Amino acid sequence: MFGRLVRKTPSKQIFTSAVRCYTNELDCAVSSSEFKELVDNFEPEQDIVFLDVREDEDTTDGFLPTYNSNGVKLRNIRIPILDLIEMQIHELEQYKDTHQIFVYCRGGNKSVAATRILDLHGYNTVNLKGGISKLKKVMDLWKQGSDSETKRGEEVEAFFEAMKLNDKYHH
Repeated sequence: MFGRLVRKTPSKQIFTSAVRCYTNELDCAVSSSEFKELVDNFEPEQDIVFLDVREDEDTTDGFLPTYNSNGVKLRNIRIPILDLIEMQIHELEQYKDTHQIFVYCRGGNKSVAATRILDLHGYNTVNLKGGISKLKKVMDLWKQGSDSETKRGEEVEAFFEAMKLNDKYHH
């Protein structure tokens, strides 16, 4: 899918972060349909993180789902751009050398800035062109706290917690 932008490492493929053009466009960016495909086909063993850099006031369009259509939990992280600028990125540090970070915001401008900042600090990043405002045209987003998916995620987590407790007391 992204053959020309990929470099191979011993165990995986990572998009080349070094290929950047310091204009308003990034050489390493994905369209909304490509991003949706990544979300839909995400598997836990993939070295991918989805990073939302929107500030609170920019989240009215909705959020990526917690789980994709296959029931696989996405690796979603939200660090508002102002926190990222201050390098309050402890949640991301564990992924620095191993994962590709797909960065998005509302319209695409803040994620370009975030991508450049993270690139300068050695992260492997890809920007979502047009942000969540374009993504919502090709993908159903959810409103945090008011969606049945939130309940589904909570039910799944509760089920697995119950299974762990059950195993603990029966072994």
